[in-house]
Amino acid sequence: MNNNKETQELHVGKMIEAYLNENKIPKVKFAELISCSRGNVYNILNSPSVNTQMLQHICYVLQHDFFFDISKKYIRV
Repeated sequence: MNNNKETQELHVGKMIEAYLNENKIPKVKFAELISCSRGNVYNILNSPSVNTQMLQHICYVLQHDFFFDISKKYIRV
């Protein structure tokens, strides 16, 4: 496993929150889109990691590939 500083700073919740803010998507609307409570949305946004199935669902409803963003920014080949 790669333990460089960039990998340790990966925070998926912050990436999602930045996307919501940039696209002016209210958290209440995001909660509706992913069928969960507003409280759960804040849990997701505050979490450095997100379950793969949940992230796949978020990618689908927001029509944005966070997996690509993660690989582009944090994975060095």
